Amino acid sequence: MPLLGTGDPHIVDYLQLAKEVYPTFDDEVEAESLAQVLLWAPEAFIERVAPRPLLMVTGREDLTHDIDEVLAAYDQAREPKRLEILPYDERGLSVEPGLGQAMSLAAEWFRRHLIEAEPFVPSPPASEVRAKGLRPEFTPQ
Repeated sequence: MPLLGTGDPHIVDYLQLAKEVYPTFDDEVEAESLAQVLLWAPEAFIERVAPRPLLMVTGREDLTHDIDEVLAAYDQAREPKRLEILPYDERGLSVEPGLGQAMSLAAEWFRRHLIEAEPFVPSPPASEVRAKGLRPEFTPQ
């Protein structure tokens, strides 16, 4: 079935641009996949992402992701987090210059939080955990 409706001229234009820029783009989706998309509710778990870094990039004029919902989700998220609202709609984030701006933000975020991050310290063996208790970072404050 078509993923997006075709009655809105904005969507028709978006689909045409997507097909021109990305030749393998297909706007059809399986009914089962669409059901899963409709059940997707990141606000139900966004606060559990922490302490992993969370970067949210959206467009100020994005009709797909309502800005109030984005802001509510961001408010629920815990640090480290960053929100960037670029002056584009959902189409403007798929092509230049919005795509490049969003990718630059993501690259900088990943560099800072992955490449320059402190080395991972693995959990101790189960026998040590049993003998000493949980790691300090998991002990309730």
